[in-house]
Amino acid sequence: MRKIFASTFGIFVAMSTFAQLYIPVTNITYTGTTTLTSPIPSSCNTGGVRAASVNYTITPSNATNQQVVWTMVDAGTTGASIKGSMFNYKTIGVATIRATIINGASPTTNYTQDFNITVEFGAVTDIRDVPTTIAAGFPLKLTPRVIGEFTPSKCVIWSIVDAGTTGASISDYNMLNTTSTGSVVVRATIENGASPTTDYTQDFTIEVTPFIPVTNISNIPLTVDQAPASFNLSINYPNPDFPDGAVITPSNATNQIISWSIIDEGTTNAKISSGSSGSSISIGNAGDLKIRATIINGASTTTNYTQDFDIKIIGPIVIPVTNISGIPATMNTLSYTPLAGVITPDNATNQFIEWSIVNTTGTVAAKLQPQGLFNSYLLVEGVGTVTINASVYKGLSETTNYTQDFTIMVIDNTIATSVNEVEITKNPVAFYNTMGTKLTKKPINGLYIVIYDDGTVEKKMK
Repeated sequence: MRKIFASTFGIFVAMSTFAQLYIPVTNITYTGTTTLTSPIPSSCNTGGVRAASVNYTITPSNATNQQVVWTMVDAGTTGASIKGSMFNYKTIGVATIRATIINGASPTTNYTQDFNITVEFGAVTDIRDVPTTIAAGFPLKLTPRVIGEFTPSKCVIWSIVDAGTTGASISDYNMLNTTSTGSVVVRATIENGASPTTDYTQDFTIEVTPFIPVTNISNIPLTVDQAPASFNLSINYPNPDFPDGAVITPSNATNQIISWSIIDEGTTNAKISSGSSGSSISIGNAGDLKIRATIINGASTTTNYTQDFDIKIIGPIVIPVTNISGIPATMNTLSYTPLAGVITPDNATNQFIEWSIVNTTGTVAAKLQPQGLFNSYLLVEGVGTVTINASVYKGLSETTNYTQDFTIMVIDNTIATSVNEVEITKNPVAFYNTMGTKLTKKPINGLYIVIYDDGTVEKKMK
């Protein structure tokens, strides 16, 4: 009996504690839009469904249960439905929706609250972006912008009010056709656009002018001084601050949008980029390039205008190499020397030297070994001569390498026993930092590398 009492007492205490901790919902505030606008009830808009988010806040904010389930109580004439937290509707009217929170009012009672959503008529208020001028004989597609809730331009029905002398007609729903100059009045009608039972209409006067053909396109450079290069071909929205790009003659030609294409890129690796603002071209290499400009219906109402441009691209200006020095005239057998040639002038455009062995005489064996700071080391053994070649890619011009041969005498260092008795004079010809970058003058401090005219190399510290 004691155990049963203790257990029952524990359950009672637990339930009492839960009751004390439970916080009920006292109110739901609807924060979404309670007044919505419907699409017009036009035949072109049937079946259209609009949606709005169902937003809310719960009072108190620390209520125990806050999960809301939304349901439709009465859709009225709106054709509305609830899916999750989205209110979907079709036409005007009033709909009632319900928010339910399971066990929201008490631990055993749901909390419910209803809300009314009003859907009003979204009348058309204006039609814009209808052109005021067109060229005679040039068909024009009428694609206006309708100011009104959820009313697409396809809902506009076009008709001729007064053709005047233009011979105007409407075809294919929104194509305005004319044959002569003058003024034409067209009417845009939107079924049930003013009210649920009244059409919206708006008239527009369009001047029909003579068609003005393109006769020339200019301002495209026919010579490009240096590749790579890039420039504008045409700008669809001219900016006086950026006057480059094609110039169309006459300036009032009816059609002026240019499409560009490459007819023959040759060796130029040219690419055309086009966007809403215009077109530009990038050129990678020297060569001859042919491009074409096309203006749809630029020559007449039925004929395109085309014009080709032959552009010559000149390669980059090369400062040529005139000499390479700093290579020793003699070497001892079983020795090596860095081939750190000094290029003249020191501002030559291309300065990377590629070394190769041309030939050897006597018993000389030689090989090149890339290492460290310099392009190559020359290793020799035997007695005789070795001839090496220095080649600078595009060292003379954009199409010609610079080459220079050096013949080095290889001697047996055991024969020159008195070499230490002879005063050897050597002069520095180049300075480098420890990262391998050539310096313009002798450093005043720090660690550096010096190359002498006899080919020897030393590390120095100032």
